[in-house]
Formats: sequence, C-alpha cells, structure tokens
Amino acid sequence: MNQGYGSKGVVVPPRMGQGKGQGAVVAAVPTPTAGVQSGKGKGGGGSWGSNWGGCGVWQPMFNAMMMSMMGKGSGKNGLRSFAPDLKVWVGGMPPNNVSKEINMKLKEHMSSAGVNCLYAEVGKTGTGGAAFKTNSDAQVACAALNGSLFQGMPIQCDLWSAQGKKV
Repeated sequence: MNQGYGSKGVVVPPRMGQGKGQGAVVAAVPTPTAGVQSGKGKGGGGSWGSNWGGCGVWQPMFNAMMMSMMGKGSGKNGLRSFAPDLKVWVGGMPPNNVSKEINMKLKEHMSSAGVNCLYAEVGKTGTGGAAFKTNSDAQVACAALNGSLFQGMPIQCDLWSAQGKKV
C-alpha cells in the first residue's frame, strides 16, 4: 500500500475503507493546524476550491458553455413557449406513438384547414397540441378539424385553456 506525505511532510496513512469523497487526514501527529482541512470533496480534501480541478474561482464563461451544452436556456420550449390562446388541444390519437415524424405530419394536418400551424406535438398518452400565429387561426383550425381523420383515427380538437387543459 502506498503512503503519502501531508502538507507538513508527515507520513499520512493510506486511505482504507473510505468512500468516495472522503479525504485523508492531513497530519498524523497533533499540530496547531491539525484537522483544519475537512477532507470533503473529490479533490482529496482541502479548502482550495471545488471538485472541478481545484479551481475555486467562479468562471462565468465556463458556466455559459456548460448551460449551452445541456440545452438549457437556448431555443424554444415546444408548446410551452406559446400563449394559451394561440394553442389547440388535440386528442384521440393512439398512445405511445411519439416521434418527430408524427409531429410533422400533425403540423401538416393542422395546416390543412387553410391556416398556418407554427408547431404541433403529440404526447405519449395520445393527446397533444398545436400552436398558431393568432387566436382566430386557432379557432378556425379547431372548428374545421374537429372530428377529422388523422392517420385513420378521428381526432378531437378544442381550444386550450389557461391551465393547459381543454376548455
């Protein structure tokens, strides 16, 4: 087993039986600074920053880069980005039939009423929604496509309420 050296040059016993994130004791003999370093974190203990490579300085560019890689804060958020009065609830579709292709086909179907559908989405329960540019477009599409056939199934269309459910 390997033995390490503490910050004061004192031999430190090897870490045995400790879980991840538990640092070693820094000094084996009593010193005025014994126990100052708490041993928390993945860096093996110490108070020199976080577990991101020992750099304890806030790095705003790094945070922005990580957020953009995770997909947060950029782009639209589907139906949630549209106001409730611009959306139409769509039901009656088969459950567990979720894909981008189905969403595109539903968008084309919702545009067949003579209005421009901006976004359409099908959920895993067989219900979904479509968003339009204006409230009058949503009302026209809802009236024209309620009971129409989408992939061989009759769909139900209704105006979206403020709580995210049909009126």
